[in-house]
Amino acid sequence: MLFNIYYINTFKMYEIKMMINNRMKTTEQAEKQEQNEDGIEAETEAEVKMPSIFNLKARAKAQNITNDTRKFVENFDIKTTKSTMLKEVIEKCSDFSKIKKKDLKEGMLLKVDSLKVELTNHEEIIGVKVINNKTITMTYEGIDIGKVFDAAVKDYSYIFKAINEGKEKFLFKIPVTFENEFESMYSVNDILIGKVGIIGIYKGKVEEDSIKNMIDILGKSQKESEDSTKDIEIISSDDMKENNTGEQDNLYHYIDIIAIIQELHIGNEESK
Repeated sequence: MLFNIYYINTFKMYEIKMMINNRMKTTEQAEKQEQNEDGIEAETEAEVKMPSIFNLKARAKAQNITNDTRKFVENFDIKTTKSTMLKEVIEKCSDFSKIKKKDLKEGMLLKVDSLKVELTNHEEIIGVKVINNKTITMTYEGIDIGKVFDAAVKDYSYIFKAINEGKEKFLFKIPVTFENEFESMYSVNDILIGKVGIIGIYKGKVEEDSIKNMIDILGKSQKESEDSTKDIEIISSDDMKENNTGEQDNLYHYIDIIAIIQELHIGNEESK
């Protein structure tokens, strides 16, 4: 399997790879045997029967073949890259499309293919990056708001939701590190183009609203505090049933992401 990497959590991948097999190749030796044929000429006599008037002895040359075996040792450098380590992890993954939903278990190592991905907090990401860039200083009553937000910003994540060809819904997130977040000079927008595959650990089903960043939680707490001062709304049993149905529709498979990849198809594979 050939693939292109958009994102990889190197620390998670490395730890899992070490649990699978903690041996890494550094050099490899191969012995090569080569056969050389050295001709050794020897004269022999043979009696040749000819017509009745001839009885000749002919001398002929025969060639004796001997094998000379020589050993050659060839050294190869085996390069260990992110791709080779990730490939070992992928080989241990279960294919989500081939698993019966009743057999899904929390902690399973999964590979999910053909996902159309959507970033749910695009506007917030822009604001967070502006704050982190420190191009704008914010103060309120003498308090440096930028420093207050600094701790929350460091814990901020891209939050994605996705859907596969079987209409199953997924939720996952990637930490915002502000530099070198993605592989090979890719950006978050590259993940949103076309379809990608994800490698990760299954964490069960969650509601979309349950995956929040610290800044979002603070904002939600403030809003709930404001709403608590409003009049209490009486909800009928029919409304509760509709809400329960809506909650089921709002459930997503949550994946703790190890990598986001694009499977590669090289050459005329379909014609083979």
